[in-house]
Amino acid sequence: MLQINNLTIKSATANHSDAMDAGTHFKNWAKSLASRGHFFITAYFVLLLLFCGCDNNNRSITFTDSRGNEVAIPYGEKSCAMRVVSFTPGTPWTSDPRAMDPDKILGIPDYDEIDDINYITLGDGGVIVLEFGVFFTDGAGNDIYVFEIGDNVEATKVEVSADLENWYYVGDADGSSSGVDMKGKVPEGSKFKYIRLTDLYSAPGGYWPGADIDAVAVLYPVME
Repeated sequence: MLQINNLTIKSATANHSDAMDAGTHFKNWAKSLASRGHFFITAYFVLLLLFCGCDNNNRSITFTDSRGNEVAIPYGEKSCAMRVVSFTPGTPWTSDPRAMDPDKILGIPDYDEIDDINYITLGDGGVIVLEFGVFFTDGAGNDIYVFEIGDNVEATKVEVSADLENWYYVGDADGSSSGVDMKGKVPEGSKFKYIRLTDLYSAPGGYWPGADIDAVAVLYPVME
């Protein structure tokens, strides 16, 4: 189990659980070695642990959203955005270089609050289009989660598409860790590959104008 801010990464399969148990023993041993000054031996086994067969891409992620609900993202990183198709910063935009790289939105939620890194500031009215490595569909309850960070809670418009041509508006992510339910807004049984987020001017201006997005995940991936 790995804790990242308010996220808990857990194994998605029994085999991975076994691997994580073995990993715990390795980590305890490594700490023991480190306490005795065996730095290079410790470093070796830390690297071994990272490549011991524990596939981070397949681990589920559980987190508590801004409304106190515990939510699981199946298959971890595979259920998160994997490519930025396009990004059009809003006006005004930030001048903070830490918040200007759109690729920081990719992968699992990993915002570093101490160093204030690993997110993208959209700017007022900014638009970002994301591709996922799997198709996703409508399921029970929320289907998409947008991880927005920062002191201001800033909403984004959420749209989905299968081909980058036909888009369906499925709701607004209200800011912070917010879910969106596609039910009744998309054709039944349809599958999608892309998500488009548009900042909604919830807190215009400032040094980081527009929504600040850490990650985007889908809760009902279609594993083909």
